[in-house]
Amino acid sequence: MRISMFFLLFSIPFIEVSSANSSNKNWEITHKLINEANAVDRQLLDKAAGKGMGDSAKSESRRAWERVKAHLESLSLGELVETAASAAESVAHRTELTEDWEREAAAASNVEFVLSMYHSKNPAPRDINALVQRIKNSQESAYFRVALLSWFSSQIMQERLPSNYSDHVKNSVIQASHDILCDTQNPESVRLAAYNTYSDVIIQDILSTCKKNEILRPYLGNSEKKSQLFKHLDSGEITVSDAIKMHLMDRNKSILWIVNNFSKELANDTSSRIKSMIHHKLRQLSNTPIGVIEHQEVERLQFELRKKEQ
Repeated sequence: MRISMFFLLFSIPFIEVSSANSSNKNWEITHKLINEANAVDRQLLDKAAGKGMGDSAKSESRRAWERVKAHLESLSLGELVETAASAAESVAHRTELTEDWEREAAAASNVEFVLSMYHSKNPAPRDINALVQRIKNSQESAYFRVALLSWFSSQIMQERLPSNYSDHVKNSVIQASHDILCDTQNPESVRLAAYNTYSDVIIQDILSTCKKNEILRPYLGNSEKKSQLFKHLDSGEITVSDAIKMHLMDRNKSILWIVNNFSKELANDTSSRIKSMIHHKLRQLSNTPIGVIEHQEVERLQFELRKKEQ
């Protein structure tokens, strides 16, 4: 969550945080400041019901949220990351969240808020690598791992990463997600987040590559053209640089790998959460330029899912 002027003034609904004690003092301070800012906004909105917030009320709200921002800005890069980890772990104590997906969404929201300051700390490549590695670390809280996958995915999808290391981060996150999916000992919640991140980033990369290339852009126009892209790349009917062709072919191999994983999940009578994710991803893939074999496999799995639902 980017701390913007709009957010500082009009953030509704309020940020929810756990009241449980945390081992990270900085998260306790952040939590306290967020609660104070939320309380200010609640009071102001109650007073302004039906009339709108005046300039003085907006200034009071701004000052409350700027105290939160100032605290996060005062932290070192390492302190900021540990605060994010504690923010994710704190959701385990929120008794009003009764479903796994609710706690995971709350953890992702907390981490996105805290790490909104991450890039302003000018992290070095080794810092980024260390953060990606925490996604794979089984000793980390599952909530933090899920939240990190969500945060990195959001950064990539919305192109928020600094250009000097965006490609490196993208490839590192893809590899981390791949490694998680290759290890069946990982919790289902982490595997589910890895599936979402892996497929989303690969699909986005294919679409982005096509959008940026005049020759490839027309293949995004309609379903018939999309289905012909890789066929025409193979046959030489369209000519692009070897680097772009190789990049797209590698991404298409990744699509086949993830679709094969979907097939294995369905064969093993997987959970309803995994099935729901697969259903959504197959719909995304059916509207994405992918190879002929890959498209046929997507259609086969969609048919298989429909049969299971009958």
